[in-house]
Amino acid sequence: MNHRKAVECLVVFVAMSILIPVQASLPFSSARLAQIDAKGTLVLQSVDERSFYLTIDRSFTSTVPSSVAIGSYEDVAFHGAATVSRGREAVTVRFEGLLTSNEFGFWVKFDIDKTPDLKIPSPLDIPGIPDIPRGPIPEKFIASGKLNIAVSELTSPAPELTWILMKGKVTGYGGKLASGGLVAHAKVSETDHSTEVHGASAAQYPTEAEGDNNDLSVSFRAVTLAIATKTELNYDGNDLYIEGSWNVHNISVAVGTNSIETTVHPLVEGASGSLEVVLASKWSPIPGQTQGAFTLQIEGIEKISGEVACYNVRMTGPSEYGIPLGDFDKDRTVSILDIIKVAQAFGAKLGLPKYDIDMDINCDFVINILDIMAVAREFGEEY
Repeated sequence: MNHRKAVECLVVFVAMSILIPVQASLPFSSARLAQIDAKGTLVLQSVDERSFYLTIDRSFTSTVPSSVAIGSYEDVAFHGAATVSRGREAVTVRFEGLLTSNEFGFWVKFDIDKTPDLKIPSPLDIPGIPDIPRGPIPEKFIASGKLNIAVSELTSPAPELTWILMKGKVTGYGGKLASGGLVAHAKVSETDHSTEVHGASAAQYPTEAEGDNNDLSVSFRAVTLAIATKTELNYDGNDLYIEGSWNVHNISVAVGTNSIETTVHPLVEGASGSLEVVLASKWSPIPGQTQGAFTLQIEGIEKISGEVACYNVRMTGPSEYGIPLGDFDKDRTVSILDIIKVAQAFGAKLGLPKYDIDMDINCDFVINILDIMAVAREFGEEY
């Protein structure tokens, strides 16, 4: 086996996590909840260049930067995704992305309700296609256009919980090219605060042992948020900011012909640091196109940087479900396809090709029946 070639598909992720409550008097000091009334027209474009107009006239709740004043704003740009699901009797269109102007920028999510009366106009560019295709699998489009919005105080009871999920791809460590992944998951309310971050970076590729082409080794920097002291949206120029104490370990994995040996050494424990996430102004759902950038700076450790692969914020009541971790295809629904995907990775361990931090739900270094059961429990959840 040529391990040098196999390195290209080796997933260099380590997952270690801890969930610790964070005490605070308010959910966020740099953002507030507001009602957004949005009107305008957006263009939905598929990867095969089918395009559709959709008229927007919708009110929804969103977190907005504290600097955004109550009032009306014209020609606000929206860039993001539209997930379209069509059944025999109803249509659902879910939007998520960035509203930006010269004065502000913030992430929003809103739906067009399920209704049999919702009609999707014919495409703009390709004659002869009468409508968005029907089918059980949601279809994702790039959505963009201008909206006139009005920001006002909430007229309905405010949601009690704010859920945040960010998944990123590590691309740099200490200014050098690196591989890896990072997951941040938070639940914030006035009385219940918890933030979890785990991930890893590998600043080097696996190396073959001399004289034996069947052996290789690889080293990772495994990162865990031990205690979160601040979790903020729209903070100091960042769309998401997480500050606290961090643990970092060096993990070496040696793969032999008949064995896998793992060695763990602590590098720093309880070190101060912060995660900063900035979304791209033209947020895109298309795979391979970045949704933003993140940096993780921890005292005693070189800076880790990367690209945002998935970002979502959801506000709910106390009994509602948050953001499921098992939506691997990012269609905002945990479906049988997600269960199949994690099942196909069954048995994958740290350092093996099928291991993916995204599917290691309980972060125990192996994708096993516990991860499959966790995704199965989320089956049917929409967000």
